[in-house]
Amino acid sequence: MALPDLNRSLVRTVTVPIAPGVKINHYAYGTTAAAAAVLTAGHFNFARGYLKPGDRITVFTEVGVVANSVNIDLKVATVPATGNVTVTDITPAPTSES
Repeated sequence: MALPDLNRSLVRTVTVPIAPGVKINHYAYGTTAAAAAVLTAGHFNFARGYLKPGDRITVFTEVGVVANSVNIDLKVATVPATGNVTVTDITPAPTSES
């Protein structure tokens, strides 16, 4: 079975200018993989040419695998020329409803 074209799974949704010459990109990414797999160093190596430290990714995990997919928010930590792209989970902790 061939792997899907992962470059098509990562979509830039907005670019936010912070200061002259400084911007943060936000991406959406859908996958059948579990959240733990997405957090693994190297999972986003396929997007090395697009991502930069500080970029944000909203991830929709386990799409089509479980009834309630898990959504996580990530911050791109490192994008080395070689080696693994790393991300940090910045998903807000759930709050209890009053």
